[in-house]
Amino acid sequence: MPSVVLELQQKSMLDQVSISELLRMTLVVAHKLSVSEFSLWAQQELDGYTRIVSDPVPQYRHVHGQLWARGQTATEYVPVETFSELTNVAETHIEKTSIPQLELLLSENKDKVFRRDFSAEALNKLNEIGYGEQFALYVHRAEFHLILQTIRQHILTWTLQLTDEGILGQGIQFSEQEKRVAQEHHEHLTINAPGGRIQIQRDTTHSTQTMEIHGLDIQQLQTLTEQIRTHLEQTGLEEEEQSEALREIHTLTEQVQSGSPQPGVISKSLTIIKRILENASSSVVATGLLALIDKFSH
Repeated sequence: MPSVVLELQQKSMLDQVSISELLRMTLVVAHKLSVSEFSLWAQQELDGYTRIVSDPVPQYRHVHGQLWARGQTATEYVPVETFSELTNVAETHIEKTSIPQLELLLSENKDKVFRRDFSAEALNKLNEIGYGEQFALYVHRAEFHLILQTIRQHILTWTLQLTDEGILGQGIQFSEQEKRVAQEHHEHLTINAPGGRIQIQRDTTHSTQTMEIHGLDIQQLQTLTEQIRTHLEQTGLEEEEQSEALREIHTLTEQVQSGSPQPGVISKSLTIIKRILENASSSVVATGLLALIDKFSH
């Protein structure tokens, strides 16, 4: 019988396969292997983060938008320029919607921006400052596409780890040996929600996946490089531009694997890739990748 892990791995590389389907398959695999943390994550993504208030929402669900407001006598909303103390409250939205709902929203609406409600905390802040009587936050659809693509990458990374450790399964069944290995190595897999990075980290005393050198998060750089490489062909760039971008991606990969990465080299390569992607700014995928580069740079 074919391996469900290999099937999930293959499907996670196909953009036509929905994230909802990938999450359901992930839930089955994680449940069969008794990897409770990853099973819980997949279930939360399918259900949304509205039921368990105490659980942190992953950082990749913190999206950014533009604040709009209108006064009591005004008929239209106008964009509002915020200052630093207010920006995080008024222009950041934690998207708790389930993935099936989010995919449905994007498929049924071709709008470039979507309105999102403010939290009570944000509304209180805005009312104190007195920007207007009514407020709205408009989020570009690329921000929601980034949520979906981050989850896809996360699932792909996990399946690669499973196959590296010989965990394949027969159909949807796993041997006792595969289960033992999974529980030893993957039971405490966590998603680092508060730290601003997406990673699968083994919760052991001496291990770490995040190495920061001169302010650089190498794990985050590796994830960014993989996402650019994976989605480059979908940006609509000309062959010559893609080749140039691939050369810089190769440079970034060398820096990730180096024992002493050079911030100047990394910065130069990202700047070149950003310039190339800006030529395809009409592409949703390119816009999403540009947003990822900006988040990494800041």
